[in-house]
Amino acid sequence: MEGDPGMDSVTQLGEGEARSLRTRLVDLEALLGIANDEIRSAENTVAAAMGQVEELLEMSKTVEEECTTAVERVEQDVMKGVEKDFADLRVKHDDHHESRWEEYHRTLRLETDALKAGRKRRRAERLRMTLNVASTEDGSPAVFNFTMQTLHDLRSSSAINNLSDITKIGVCLATGAAGAVGLFATYQYIKKKSSRTRSGSLVANPDNHLAEEEVLQGHEIFRHDRQEQGEMIDHAEKFLKLMNTRRSIRFYSKEDVPLSVIMTAVRTACTAPSGAHLQPWTFVIVQNQQAKERIRDVVEREEQLNYDRRMRRSWVKDATPMVGDLHRDGRVAKPYLSEAPYLVVMMKQNYRVDASTGDRQEHYYVEQSCGIAAGMLICALHNAGLVTLTSTPMGAESAIRNILNRPANEKVYLLMPVGYPSSDATVPKRTSENRRRSESDTIAVV
Repeated sequence: MEGDPGMDSVTQLGEGEARSLRTRLVDLEALLGIANDEIRSAENTVAAAMGQVEELLEMSKTVEEECTTAVERVEQDVMKGVEKDFADLRVKHDDHHESRWEEYHRTLRLETDALKAGRKRRRAERLRMTLNVASTEDGSPAVFNFTMQTLHDLRSSSAINNLSDITKIGVCLATGAAGAVGLFATYQYIKKKSSRTRSGSLVANPDNHLAEEEVLQGHEIFRHDRQEQGEMIDHAEKFLKLMNTRRSIRFYSKEDVPLSVIMTAVRTACTAPSGAHLQPWTFVIVQNQQAKERIRDVVEREEQLNYDRRMRRSWVKDATPMVGDLHRDGRVAKPYLSEAPYLVVMMKQNYRVDASTGDRQEHYYVEQSCGIAAGMLICALHNAGLVTLTSTPMGAESAIRNILNRPANEKVYLLMPVGYPSSDATVPKRTSENRRRSESDTIAVV
């Protein structure tokens, strides 16, 4: 049977594709061989690089150990030099301090002796002047003078020698009794004349510096009105009860408050103790509505950044219950900065510049001093029936200082809105369990 031409064509076509596939397979095998060679070459390169890395690591460790040893050696040399310098300085300081201490005590003894002598002279002078008074309301000096004159007359009189012994004894007893009465009356007179009202604090009347007050090394006698124990306990408990009702308020009435009350509270804060008594603060009382709104605007913008980026999430979580619905939908709002009738901006001063000489006076313990003054302001405002809140405008300090046109040596320490609470004001709910930390956690008596 003769072959089919169609089948021959198919057979030829299949053989052609097979040859083509075999050719491609050979090419692929060749490429695979080349790839394997490159892989082996890369592996060798990597192995060589790893060896170099290990060598570098070893060199790095060696260098690090040498650097550590060198640093330790330098530190030891420096410490030895510092200890020696410190020891020499300590010896010089002790010698200088001892000499100055001895000089100070010598001067102090001389001044004390002079004061004692002056005090004795003043007392003697007061007694002499008192005894020279002719008469008083109770006639005390007159009684004393009469008694002394009687004793003198009897001693100089020859008539007493003619009296019997019993009569002499009686005269002596009568004269002694009269003298005792005169001395007692004179003592009461001197006591009444020398008594005067004493202030419980020199600050209450700083100009009450009487001539007879002892003054030593720039100090003066402090007169303290001590309370009875029962009165002391009662006052302490009443003050605790008052302060235990204080709350931080974020919702304010726009009702006006007398400026004099705010001024008095700020004056009270200014009586706070401070480092070296330099009083490193300025209280700026803002009542201008435009200024309050500008401050609120910059504070809210910066606080938004604080909550979004700067603050730790733990702070945001802990502060959220305090602000309530003010930060609705993640937007920071501080309406109290503009709604309260007054905004007290407490500025701290790290230094002071004398306006007349331009000299710079450094301040000390600024943070602590301002913190004490702020606490006293809070107490004074609460005692006056007003409410407030302490707000720290992190990031907005410079802008607030510019708004208030304050000098460069002043930095914003606190913002304190002051006024009456609004009729719908709310505060975080407190129970007896979470109102205050336990005394065992906050108070220790040793």
